[in-house]
Amino acid sequence: NDTPMKLVAGLFYLPGPGLENDEGTTLLSGKPDREVTLDEGLRGARADFDVARKLPFAANSMMAFARAENSYHCVDELGAQVTQRDILMFNVVGATGRYAPSEDEERAANP
Repeated sequence: NDTPMKLVAGLFYLPGPGLENDEGTTLLSGKPDREVTLDEGLRGARADFDVARKLPFAANSMMAFARAENSYHCVDELGAQVTQRDILMFNVVGATGRYAPSEDEERAANP
């Protein structure tokens, strides 16, 4: 998951010659029989998720998704054959995102 201020996240994959592989971004969904619990860094236990889709690290490709309370992604452990992973990342952010700011953020914005 990402911070509520992030509205859209995206990656352009930029593998050099011979560096394309199946180790792109993995889009996840929470397992129906488990409650997803995120730590302070907005990371959850990998065992709590199913793979919704795995995207290859391929030239001339990109992925993007809108952030939501139930949108999750990761890069699974990379194999030894992956020695370089060049990407161009972009994020579309808003002052408070789609969701209401936390109480701490509200207090910081309005002292």
